[in-house]
Amino acid sequence: MKLLGLGDEYLRLYRDRLAAVSALQARAAAARLYRRGALSIVVVGDGAKLYDRLQGIAPLRMVDVDGKPLTPADLRPPATPVTLDPAQLGPRTDSSRVLLQGKPFGFAVADIRHSGDSVLYAEHSNLGDGAFEQQTTVVFSAADASARRLDQVMTRQGTKVEAHLIYAGGRVKGNGMVPQPDGTVQQFPVDTAVPPGIVDENVAPFVGSSLVAAPGQTLKLTVFTPSEGAIKVLTFNVGQPESVVVPAGTFQAYRVDVTGSKFPFVLYVSVESPHRVVKQEFVGQPAVIELVK
Repeated sequence: MKLLGLGDEYLRLYRDRLAAVSALQARAAAARLYRRGALSIVVVGDGAKLYDRLQGIAPLRMVDVDGKPLTPADLRPPATPVTLDPAQLGPRTDSSRVLLQGKPFGFAVADIRHSGDSVLYAEHSNLGDGAFEQQTTVVFSAADASARRLDQVMTRQGTKVEAHLIYAGGRVKGNGMVPQPDGTVQQFPVDTAVPPGIVDENVAPFVGSSLVAAPGQTLKLTVFTPSEGAIKVLTFNVGQPESVVVPAGTFQAYRVDVTGSKFPFVLYVSVESPHRVVKQEFVGQPAVIELVK
């Protein structure tokens, strides 16, 4: 206060002076200091859900997480069908470890098999010495990755909850589930329209990695997120290969930055075919998944 020349009584009398200002005086002062046409309000959230409600309030300008301008059409991009390479979908089992803040925290085992014209992706994960266990099975088209069925069983703190979804006739129906902060799991009904070629987000890393071809490539997958009951577009930006060391060995792997999901993540995808995710990092999160065998 001395540096500002405010005097010893400034703080003691501050509340009294503030209380003496009327609402009309405060409004008049605001009108002199702030120009309504020069103010900006920043809203962060799901643009597809917020745009229609916000456009009636004031002119809008939208950008993505990287600051690039967006148009309303970008919020609901058309589904872009993908064509899968059978060579990338051969039967295999990938075993990984989960690290939390650099320390072992659990494991995940993914088993890929074929049944007719479908791929069966089954993943079993166990975290925190059994405090969280999940079995996820996704059936999708071997031609274009379009989802057909999801069956998921989650056991959290001893409580078992199941989710089951069927993708057919341009809709997805069934029930979803989402963990709550208090340790419980909430179930909710699902019955919503989905575009052709929709991918279940549970297999997005597997499907996206199978499509990686070269540095500089950008891939987009239209996915359904079962835990949110929402349709999203995930963008896979393929970077230069780099050496990645994991328990399974040392790999030359593309760094693939993935945005559009609730938590952006980074995949390290082997250059050697068939492409495998040898490491996965979650932006801003202390968890890492590394291939063991």
